[in-house]
Amino acid sequence: DTMADIFDKLIYKLPTSDAERARLSEQGVSFLAADLQINGDVISSGEVHLEGCVNGDVNCARLLVCHNGEINGKVISSGTRISGTVVGSLVANFVELAETAIVTGDVTHEVLRIEHGAVVNSFFKSVDAVALNKPKDGALVTKPHAEKIEVEPLMQSGNGRAQKRR
Repeated sequence: DTMADIFDKLIYKLPTSDAERARLSEQGVSFLAADLQINGDVISSGEVHLEGCVNGDVNCARLLVCHNGEINGKVISSGTRISGTVVGSLVANFVELAETAIVTGDVTHEVLRIEHGAVVNSFFKSVDAVALNKPKDGALVTKPHAEKIEVEPLMQSGNGRAQKRR
């Protein structure tokens, strides 16, 4: 399997119809709509599609942060695709940052894919699956060659929100 095949199997894409959304809901997929703001933690044993804003931590099996979605807090997930904004640490086995992603915070991953155009201001730590899933106290065992990727700082808009450079 190629990297794209792995992500396609683990991360669902946005539903394109009400019928598809209903089918996914029956399978345990939670949809947090664009008009929803949550001030607190989100915990799910299934998949979460976020179009709104969460001011708190998100812990779920799989996470899709849509283009206008925003998380201000820590993310823990087995598979994560970010198309929106995350300000906080991200810990996941599989991480995919779409071209519209804006991420500020440390990213700990087993597999990482970054599309051209994504804006990141992060330290990346590559770890194996055992280290990601082993300790309950949050301690992670990193490989000796942890990566540090230097990127340009984000521009700040008048509302204090990080904006993608054009």
